[in-house]
Amino acid sequence: VIYDLLERSSGHLELREDPEHGITVAGLRSVK
Repeated sequence: VIYDLLERSSGHLELREDPEHGITVAGLRSVK
């Protein structure tokens, strides 16, 4: 289980594997 350390109320993060983009996080809005 992976948690967002910056947004504690978000719950756990779901990792998904995409054949084109590789590993992604479900519901991710931006990457910095």
